[in-house]
Amino acid sequence: MIPQHQRLIEGLVGKRLKDMKKLNLGCGADYRVGWVNADFSDSPEVRTDRKWDFTKLPLKIKDEEFDYIFSSHTLEHLSGTLTPLLIELWRGLTPGGVLEIRVPHFSHYSALTGFEHRNAFSINGFSLFADTSFFKHIPGLPDFKKPLFKVVSSKLNHQRTDDGNRFLIPKNQRGLYYSLAKLISFLANLNTNFCEKIWCYWVGGFQEMQVILRKIPQDIILEKNYFKKLMLPK
Repeated sequence: MIPQHQRLIEGLVGKRLKDMKKLNLGCGADYRVGWVNADFSDSPEVRTDRKWDFTKLPLKIKDEEFDYIFSSHTLEHLSGTLTPLLIELWRGLTPGGVLEIRVPHFSHYSALTGFEHRNAFSINGFSLFADTSFFKHIPGLPDFKKPLFKVVSSKLNHQRTDDGNRFLIPKNQRGLYYSLAKLISFLANLNTNFCEKIWCYWVGGFQEMQVILRKIPQDIILEKNYFKKLMLPK
């Protein structure tokens, strides 16, 4: 039986998962066969196909190279603004390709207590990439005529997940706490905006947020060195 999350991705891309060109961005120890696994870690536990420093742009990625880019708990480790990186990932996706991002939510204590965490995230923050007005305020940015992405799905998870479907809780420990976590997540996702503004801290915060973005293609040429022209905070 195909998991619900996989069916969603396949429906968006229009291909079976095994037939897609897939990038596992910031793979860590999660090496995936059939994917291009990229990371910048020197740890012997981290196996990669491409050794990339995600802070050095442009990425060594071809235009429209991947159907599906997946990044789990990586972006919070990168310093500074992530706008150029998101533009690079947009460039590397095929038309209609999917970018899935999982990061800690700002409401959970782990978002900033991790010594190597450099960014905190709001689930509604990624909606900026679905609005051209955001880019008009960044000097030096190309004149995008359309949004870069459509927000397909945005979810708050009270507990971190492993594959988009299951909680990282062993089956033998899935008692009342597991059921409660599922209920809290369900209530939060009825209206994530209301949850973020009013009550996310009341339940101890959300350990993870998941955002699925679908590329909106447009006819625009990005200069290789245009990042140097952007006036963004370091």
